[in-house]
Amino acid sequence: MRKLVVFELLAVFFLGTFVGLYANSLNVGLGGGAQTQSLTYASNIIDHLPFTINTTDVYYITKDVEVNGTGITILADNVVLLGQRHTITGDGSGQGIWILGTNATVINCRVRSFLVGILADDTYSQIGECNIAYNTVSDCEFGVILYSDFNYCSSNIIVDNNNGIVPYTAVYNAIVNNYARNDVNAFTSGQPQYWNSTKIPETNMLSEPYKGGNYWHDYAGSDLDGDGFGDTPYQIDVNNRDYLPLVDGVSPRCGLAAFAYASPNGVLSVTWKDNVQVDKVIIELDGVNYTDLMKVDESLGFNEYWQAEHKIVHNKLFYGLSLGTHYYRWFANDTSNHWNATELLSFNVTGTPQFESVNISPTLKVDANITCEGVSNITEIMDYVDLNFKIDDNWYTMPMTYNSSTSLYSALLPAYNQLANKTIQIYIVAKTKANFFQTSDIYIYHIPEWVTADINRDGVVNMRDIGIACNNFGKH
Repeated sequence: MRKLVVFELLAVFFLGTFVGLYANSLNVGLGGGAQTQSLTYASNIIDHLPFTINTTDVYYITKDVEVNGTGITILADNVVLLGQRHTITGDGSGQGIWILGTNATVINCRVRSFLVGILADDTYSQIGECNIAYNTVSDCEFGVILYSDFNYCSSNIIVDNNNGIVPYTAVYNAIVNNYARNDVNAFTSGQPQYWNSTKIPETNMLSEPYKGGNYWHDYAGSDLDGDGFGDTPYQIDVNNRDYLPLVDGVSPRCGLAAFAYASPNGVLSVTWKDNVQVDKVIIELDGVNYTDLMKVDESLGFNEYWQAEHKIVHNKLFYGLSLGTHYYRWFANDTSNHWNATELLSFNVTGTPQFESVNISPTLKVDANITCEGVSNITEIMDYVDLNFKIDDNWYTMPMTYNSSTSLYSALLPAYNQLANKTIQIYIVAKTKANFFQTSDIYIYHIPEWVTADINRDGVVNMRDIGIACNNFGKH
């Protein structure tokens, strides 16, 4: 009970401190100090490294920054550092964020490639009382080290470090709801810490409905009752156990955009998201499974609800697919052995559009017979067909429409009488939904002199023109 009360008091204390300081930063200028300042921004804007904070204020990291050695040193008490999801990158030495003051709040920073990612030191005060939350720490020798007491380390992603969370020579640090995937996830010098709260009805780092302890990637226990917590504690040392280790119960989720058409040589792509690492991705195409996929991108960070989200993108390149319909689906398995699959989807492989014929009538109507292998109806695959024509050294474009009765794409050039006795050039561009382009030959056509009696504009004066005139005689 004593542990629970102390933990809850710490949480309330840190939250109140953060809110109060943030409000003060918006309403009160707390004055200058000896911090290393930007030449172009206010003194609480961090746009370069190294940066030393000597004055109580709210500080904002405004862009990704790099440094050799230590990045940000916090000497003042009651400092709030807001990373705004920007990355601090080191050279493998020093500390990313070195906290020497008390009651500091470090939120939403991305720290990578330091000796120590975030260090709460006890050089000036053994009582740290710092709030370290919603940060991502990776590729360091030590992710987070707590030398001072009574710090609150919660909701951080600490991955790919040699050592993850190290509360060393310190006591009663509250270390809860973190995501740890490191060579060694945690160790201490034997002093007791708080590695879990009581079961709290609030969404945790794994998108499960209850908060308690932390997620440890090497936890080997089970969750037989399905409450989102391991049935046995996660053992750190004889004095430290996480009694409510978080267990993944969610299958990978697929963000797949279905498509209808593809080329014989094409790339099939998929994006899987999960709250833990996706272990294996498979594509089944026409009943055959393929695992030789290309990993295009992989990341682990926070989603919009501040839960851990692992995202992975895979591509599979296929050559020489046959024309016609193909069926496919994707499978994914995460490190908690949860499988998921998409529904069975299909796409159609088509060829390049072909111009079987292009005709220009005396009335300047252009007809094009266009075919495409792999489809029975040309309109199923065509994205657009454009007629391009040149008059007096100027090129113009107009769309062609499909006539189902003639099975032709057609367009009528405008202003017939104004084009009389001129030479025009035309060509047609056809694009399919599979992104195939085909351009016709360039056709040259000389328009004859226009005769007023040639009513139907077929290039000759005959009985058809007289018939049109008779049918419309006396009409207004």
